[in-house]
Amino acid sequence: LKNLDGDNNKRKKLCLKYIKHLSSSQAVPGPYVTGSNFHLFVIKTKQAKKLRHYLSENRIQTLVHYPQIIPDQPFLKKEFGSLNLPIARDFVRTILSLPCHPQMNLKDVDYISNTILKFYHLSVD
Repeated sequence: LKNLDGDNNKRKKLCLKYIKHLSSSQAVPGPYVTGSNFHLFVIKTKQAKKLRHYLSENRIQTLVHYPQIIPDQPFLKKEFGSLNLPIARDFVRTILSLPCHPQMNLKDVDYISNTILKFYHLSVD
């Protein structure tokens, strides 16, 4: 806990750099969150699977932290799995968590951002 504030500040700097690089691209819309501890940095793209594979090929690990909506969890699926929630189900197919941890540095964010923009045939300003 003694490092928590410092770690949160480091993640915030990393995320603000991601936002600076990626927010100008319509290909990589948020959700970008401010006023957060930046535990996760999540982007939304219709090409999430292809982008995840591309990033992996470039030695960048990504995750989908919440790959199922709550009604689709095994414990609840029987009772709630038939709910019509197309927006929520689409959302989990289009989100991707980028690396964001205190052991990273700003050059790591530059590399990841540039790699993402290369995937979209764009460049960082």
